[in-house]
This record gives sequence, C-alpha cells and structure tokens, in this order.
Amino acid sequence: PPIKNLTFYGIKEAETRTASLLAEQTKIISMVPLDHIERVKKAGFRASGIAGQRMVFVGFNQELEPFNNKLVRQACNWAVDNKTINEIFMKGMGSPMNQPLGSSILGFNPDLPSYDQDLDKARQLMSEAGYANGIPGKFDCEFVPSYALNLLEIVEAVGFDLKKIGINLNVQIRENADFRARRTQSTGVADFGPLFAGSWGGSSFDPQDFLPYLLDRKGSYGRNADPHGEEWIKKCMTITDPEDRVKQVRELMAYFHDQCPFIYLHVQPNTYAMSNDHDFKARADERLVVHNIKKLS
Repeated sequence: PPIKNLTFYGIKEAETRTASLLAEQTKIISMVPLDHIERVKKAGFRASGIAGQRMVFVGFNQELEPFNNKLVRQACNWAVDNKTINEIFMKGMGSPMNQPLGSSILGFNPDLPSYDQDLDKARQLMSEAGYANGIPGKFDCEFVPSYALNLLEIVEAVGFDLKKIGINLNVQIRENADFRARRTQSTGVADFGPLFAGSWGGSSFDPQDFLPYLLDRKGSYGRNADPHGEEWIKKCMTITDPEDRVKQVRELMAYFHDQCPFIYLHVQPNTYAMSNDHDFKARADERLVVHNIKKLS
C-alpha cells in the first residue's frame, strides 16, 4: 500500500542518525558511515551502498608556491596511495579517481592511466621541480566535515603519504560558515589553502554540474589558476551535438589528468540504511526520492 504521510528530519551527526534508525524513530537515513553498515545489519535493519558520483579530492591553490608548479602537483598524485585509502576508508566500495569526473558522469575518459602510488616517480618529479630535499615548513590543508565520508582520516592518510616526498601538512578543520564565507563565489578570490580537502556531488550526471564549480576561478571551489582550462570547460558546455560533446570532454579530462588540479582520491559510495517495512532502495544520485515507496506487508 502507498504511504500517506512522511516527515523529514535534519540530523547532522552520523551517530545520531544511526541511533535514530535503530531506535525506530526514523525509517530511512542517508550518508551512513561505512563502519555503521554491519552494525545496522546485525540489528536486523537493511543497509547498503551503491556507486555514486560524489568525488573526493584534495585541491591545490595554484596561485601559491609550490603548488603553482605542475611537477609538484603530479608528484603529490604519484605519492598518495588512493587505492589503499579506498580499501581502508571506503571498505573498497569506492572507485579510485584519476580525473575530475567519476565513471558515471558524461565525458569520463576510460583510457587514462591510474595514479598508482610510485614514490620513486614522485621523488624524481620533486627533484625536477627543484625540491629534491623536500619543502621546509608545513602547509595548511583545510576541510569542513560534511558529505565526504571519513574525511578527517583520509586527509591524515594523504598527509602521511606526502611526508614521504618532503611535503608536510597541517590539517585544519573549519566551520562550514567560515569556509563558505571565504569561497570564491562569496569573495571573488579563493583565500583558503594552500590545500583544501573536499567533495562534490549531487543528483546530476552531467559535467555541467561539476567542472565549472570545481575548476573555474569563479566556481564554488575555484583555485585552479588555469585560464586555458577554464575556456575549454566553457567551450565544452556549449556543444549541443552529443557525440562531439563527449569527445571534447574526454579530451579535457586527459588535459586535467596531466595538469593535476587535485590529488585525485575516489568516488565514494552513496550509503543508506532503512527499516524493513518499506521498499526504498539505495540510489546513485544522493537523493531521497520517496514519493513512490510502498509499505511492505
């Protein structure tokens, strides 16, 4: 039978969300931490994750040294073991990345090589960039705990790997209001960093809803000082022929694979937990679409 009445609650803390389900105060919860899934199942509830489109990354402020140097950004990608990070912190349910779009997004380029950890290659690139002995001091890496699962632990793991090539991070947790007030859309300049960890996703599978926000200096997280890349993005977003658009976006992904505006981490799974008295199923688009769910007898 159909469900006639629904009540939505905004519960910020993940532990509180899970507890509300287990206490039968809620019927569906989203953004379930991966280490809660077995606990939920053992309590007799349903829990699952499905491949989504939210990408998790560490971004560079390319207007600041040494991250204005492509060789340093490439070295960071070769230094960070994103496959192990996915296995440990995503329980293997995510998908390691090598470009600014996940595999479910239009224009993803499947032919690009992975950045599998290679410390020798990373150190060689650091040497070519003039930093054979590493870089003195520490670099702030700011982030706001939000949609990215286990982000603190992930950032700490990134810092552990970067230390092997002489780059030391100072992990800085920020309040959401403080960070938003300093984003490019608010100030005209991205005055945070020099590194920032975050994520981007939503309900769309079109590059229009990803690339301008992440890789344009006027976008939400724009720290990518790359006028050529910005113009290329604008061009791709105006192409109306579907085949030509995919071709152009794939070529653009090859460009950003080389430019490394981010340390590419992973696409995280969308995780949900549910009671057993309805037929809601996990979705790939992060939405809670409930108008068509039904009670189970």
